[in-house]
Amino acid sequence: MVNSRPLVNQSSFDILNCKRRLDQFFIYANINTKQVLLTIGRNLKSRYLKQIKDVKLRPHKIRRDFWKPIIAVTGFSSYGSVTATHNAIRDKLDTYPKPPNYKQIARKIRQIEDMDQIDKSICNLCYALNKLGLKGMENNETSRIKIFWERETLKDVPAKKAGLEWPRFVVHKKLFLDRGRLMINNEFGPKPFKVRQAYKEEKLKEKARKLEERLKRIQLKREKSGIKSIGVMNRLLLGGKSMSKNKTNASGPSSISESDH
Repeated sequence: MVNSRPLVNQSSFDILNCKRRLDQFFIYANINTKQVLLTIGRNLKSRYLKQIKDVKLRPHKIRRDFWKPIIAVTGFSSYGSVTATHNAIRDKLDTYPKPPNYKQIARKIRQIEDMDQIDKSICNLCYALNKLGLKGMENNETSRIKIFWERETLKDVPAKKAGLEWPRFVVHKKLFLDRGRLMINNEFGPKPFKVRQAYKEEKLKEKARKLEERLKRIQLKREKSGIKSIGVMNRLLLGGKSMSKNKTNASGPSSISESDH
């Protein structure tokens, strides 16, 4: 089945969904278990807990005081780059190889190791961004992806754990948090008023365009059926309804009178 939804071009991507900021990607970590959740846009919702496949290790609900952002990524050139990064990290987390002696490790220790996904997700992020460069979705000349780190030492994890290097189009910055979990960098605030206003105007233009296309389709149907005006069509429809009502009214009393006799 062919997807009829139009692709998002660059101009509309720049002002796409200003409230949710779909051009940004975040990794949240649980301060107790070190489990991670991936989000496109900064909002953390309970349905994201389904990313944790093991039901026994999955929290029942989001406790916002237990989750904090450790990585924030912005500067993607397209929505496809954002989703590709999200999916690549999630897929590799789900299929991460186990050590050879995994079954011999005590169950409680295994659970603790399985829940610790911070280093794994960082290595997977480095892998996903390199993959974007290989596919041509991002390039060293025009792309400038910024990664904001809650702890700047975490950016060295891919080199130490997996021997991976960050692409040249990546810039590393510090992620500032208020009360340990609220991002206060300017990049993660609401978009400027002009951008939000442009988004609203574009939505209104799109709505008017769809209405105009619908009216044209109605006009073509009327021309094919030989009806030249909407008024004639309405009169025909209403006339048919009134005639059917008159017939029912006429048949009603006669049937009653016959039954009385």
